[in-house]
Amino acid sequence: MHFVNPAMTHEPCTKRGTQGLSSLPDSQYPGNGTVLEVTKEATRPGISPGACIALDGYVAMNIESLISHSTPPLKPTDTVEFALGLLMEFRVGHLPVVDRARKLIGVVSEERLLNAAGPDMPLESLLSGEPIFAAPDTHVFDVTKVMIEHDMTALPVADAEGRYLGLVRRHDIFEQFARMLSTHEAGAILALDIEARDYSLSQLVYTIEQSDVRVLSLATETEPHAEGRIRVTLKLNATDVARVRHMLEHHGYHIVATFGEDEDDEDLLYRIQEFMRYLEV
Repeated sequence: MHFVNPAMTHEPCTKRGTQGLSSLPDSQYPGNGTVLEVTKEATRPGISPGACIALDGYVAMNIESLISHSTPPLKPTDTVEFALGLLMEFRVGHLPVVDRARKLIGVVSEERLLNAAGPDMPLESLLSGEPIFAAPDTHVFDVTKVMIEHDMTALPVADAEGRYLGLVRRHDIFEQFARMLSTHEAGAILALDIEARDYSLSQLVYTIEQSDVRVLSLATETEPHAEGRIRVTLKLNATDVARVRHMLEHHGYHIVATFGEDEDDEDLLYRIQEFMRYLEV
């Protein structure tokens, strides 16, 4: 999935940006699946707030700030019963196991504990193989991929020497994505269906900006049941986006759905008429 968030403020730009999303040529935009991270930064020459652009790798989006220290790790001498109690207390399905030197030696899951021979078994008897973990400078997208692939509710974080640093929990990742997508800000959401070969990020944003509306975040994903098409979801900084919709439709964009939009009777009638024309086609 491909995200753009012009409202991110947690880190400064590390390279000079370009004024406005729409002024970047398409050649500077990576393909689907690559992140465009955007921040607010008004202290760099030629950049106004909300328009500081950073391409993939220019701005760190690592998990270091998401590391939790409130959930204690387990010891190899802890019992299965104790570990299950800790999982219930902190509402996670996985916990790291560390030795006296704070080195990560394993990860235990609720399923593994429930299948143990008895409640008094030490955890060291359940450990096998190398533990799954992430480095503190790992990108949040990569951590998400690992957690999904291994169905983990929490992922240990360790340094290059394997020393345990803390835990990243699934709901912390979820909250980070919510911030990246500006879900906390008021505004309408538009979902577009676009031919992949016709998709131009700069052109799309430029079309929207003509209505004096700013894109807070944008995400793209391939349509699983429609080859050659992509779904583009936009979060805008306004709820009155009738002009934006009219402009997009005028340029041939197919709006699949809208959410959180203010509508008057005239606009609602226009949408009904457009829907009826669509059915006739």
